[in-house]
Amino acid sequence: MYRFLGLDIDGTLTDGSIYYSENGDEVKRFNAKDGMGIFLCVKSGIVVAFISGRYSNTIKRRAEELGVKEVYLGVKNKRKVIEELLEKYNIKKEEAVFVGDDIYDIPAMKIVGLPCALSDSEDMVKKFAKFVSKRNGGDGGVREICDFILKENGILEEIIEKTIKELEEADY
Repeated sequence: MYRFLGLDIDGTLTDGSIYYSENGDEVKRFNAKDGMGIFLCVKSGIVVAFISGRYSNTIKRRAEELGVKEVYLGVKNKRKVIEELLEKYNIKKEEAVFVGDDIYDIPAMKIVGLPCALSDSEDMVKKFAKFVSKRNGGDGGVREICDFILKENGILEEIIEKTIKELEEADY
């Protein structure tokens, strides 16, 4: 049973591109399918954490939209953040998943039960992964991993049916 999902952002929830507006604001492109996968994980009770080496208000906003409460920005030692979160929520390392795409993510991947990478992750990162998505970062790869986690937990169909029922009963 997986109870924790840690996610890198750039190259994992995005395609790795970094855009700046003329005002110097950072702009990120997120995939709605990835968002639905994260939403379903949060809804199922899995602790989801966004852990990024960069600072970005865009990441905070996306986390709020998806119900992600644990957001860590400007982090160099992602492993340490994961260790603290697992202790905080009393979760075993074997019950933890981390998804990354580049060198900064390897130490975090080494301590979880299910280290994951995206199809376009660096080869050195894929060596540490037990699961590599068929899709790229920022293009549904995280959704694929979320669905896998929920299926492994035996609740994918249940959480989908529950979500569809809630949508059908919504006022608008």
